[in-house]
Parts: sequence; C-alpha cells; structure tokens
Amino acid sequence: MTKKWVIKTKIRLYNDIVVSTLLYGSETWPMTVANKKRLEAAHHRWLRRILYVSWRDKITNKSIRERTGQEDIENIIRKRRLRWLDHVWRMDKDRRTNQILHWFPEPDPFPFCVDVINGWPLSAQATSLHQKITCLRPCGLEFFVQSSEEIL
Repeated sequence: MTKKWVIKTKIRLYNDIVVSTLLYGSETWPMTVANKKRLEAAHHRWLRRILYVSWRDKITNKSIRERTGQEDIENIIRKRRLRWLDHVWRMDKDRRTNQILHWFPEPDPFPFCVDVINGWPLSAQATSLHQKITCLRPCGLEFFVQSSEEIL
C-alpha cells in the first residue's frame, strides 16, 4: 500500500516539476521528428525510473504509460498548444501576439516582372517563384537564374 502511494507522489512531482520544466515554451516550438524522439525517450526513461523498471525487462512504453496514467509527450504538447492558442485568442486585439495570429500577408506589391534596364513588363502576372525567376533571364541575369533553378 505504501509503495503505491510513493509512486503516486513521485508521478505527481514528476508532472509538476520535470514535465513543466522540460516543456517550458513548447507551445511555440517547431516540433521536429528528432526533438519529438528525444522528448519521448526522456519521458519514458523517467517513468521507468519511477516504476523501478529497466529496459531489459522488455516492458513496452505503452504499458509503462498505462501503469503511470501518463500520456505521450506529443499529446501533452498538443494540449498545451491548444490551451495557449485559446489564451491568445482571448487577448485584446491590440496585443502583438493576437495581431500576429490574425495576420494575413498583403498582396505582392510588384506583381509583374520588370526589365531592370528598360523598366517595362516582361510578362503577365507572375504567380510562382519559378516564373518570377525565369522572368529575369532576358535581363541578362543568367547566373541568378541558374543558381536558383538548382534550388527549385
């Protein structure tokens, strides 16, 4: 009975101290696969330590999470992001964070490709980056076109 209470206390401390410190600011992180794997590995390592379970015992991470009542890190971060988004949504409209949330890019101020030397339009409205780059070819900017085509 006491061991069960000790594990519950450890899990509660783990959630309050370790998870909150580990995921501080995770609402705005761009989550990469590598970072997700690292966070999951750390999460499961700590949960195994709390339960006194070694990786040699061949117990799956899912069963460890079920025994401790924990979610995987991806779901925890998703919930934190939704909570943060709700917080930003309720902010005043003049706050910078809310303005960024509702921001839409303005239309292209230079929709036409223009000859750099003569200043006249080379083609109709360029809709893609590739079209804008290829419009530069008649201007004598072959080097820029060739290097940018390698990127595309």
